[in-house]
Amino acid sequence: MIKNWLFAASAALGASVAAQAEEPDQLGCIAETYTEQQKVEIDTLLPKLDVLFQTQPPSFVQLAQIITGVARTCAQANGWQLGKRDSASEHELGRIMELTLRQHGVLTPEDFDRIDALLVMGDRTRLWKVMEKHLRSGMTGSDERILPAEAQVMGSFLVETGLAPDQRKLDQVSVYLSAKTMQRITARDFAAQ
Repeated sequence: MIKNWLFAASAALGASVAAQAEEPDQLGCIAETYTEQQKVEIDTLLPKLDVLFQTQPPSFVQLAQIITGVARTCAQANGWQLGKRDSASEHELGRIMELTLRQHGVLTPEDFDRIDALLVMGDRTRLWKVMEKHLRSGMTGSDERILPAEAQVMGSFLVETGLAPDQRKLDQVSVYLSAKTMQRITARDFAAQ
């Protein structure tokens, strides 16, 4: 479900960018360049997005158009090539996914505090590797399956959150981790180009 949406999201952003950084701090250019009208439009679209990504509502297409239009402006201002522009657009999508969950999802601020605290406790290298592998798979449309050991890593983290047996919250924790992972991957890709 999330994997299919990530592929669709990546494809929509890619198609929009096709139709239409040298410094890591340039990665924030899109979020910093929205006009006031675009900020209002994004705020209006957020509650309409399907945070579990079971559908791709028209609000997502509108959001992708806004992001890629601003990405084009940032690319021109900063001399980004297409790959850097794509990474910045996908990073912004991850940021907006996170924002949508925080503002309109079922997780409370206390839930996010607990999740964020858990993410920095101990060594989360395996968790991030599993998330990155499957996020990249989802973004490229691959049919790669989750291995039992990978499912165990993810499941262990979900148990640590203490949110079971609330499946809606656990589903949104998975989406939240995907949004954070998308931001990690695309920041690294952006810096590497």
